[in-house]
Amino acid sequence: MTYNVFSGTLNPTQSIKSIMCWQQTVRMSWWFDAAVLGFDKIPLWGTFIISFGCGAISAVVIRMFVVPWQRRRIKGWSRVT
Repeated sequence: MTYNVFSGTLNPTQSIKSIMCWQQTVRMSWWFDAAVLGFDKIPLWGTFIISFGCGAISAVVIRMFVVPWQRRRIKGWSRVT
């Protein structure tokens, strides 16, 4: 079973495989294209700042948008059953 946008069904095994494939593609492109993209010129402290900054932005977005959306969704499911 694949993901259907209209019904919201998703096969967990298929989603895990697609995420792993996407991550591997990103890692390989960063590894081989680092010099072309200029990643080899970023100092170590800059890498930490970028990593923690992206993590903080992701945490804020998840806390502000994803958590309330999931709570509403879970409460909706509990009323149905």
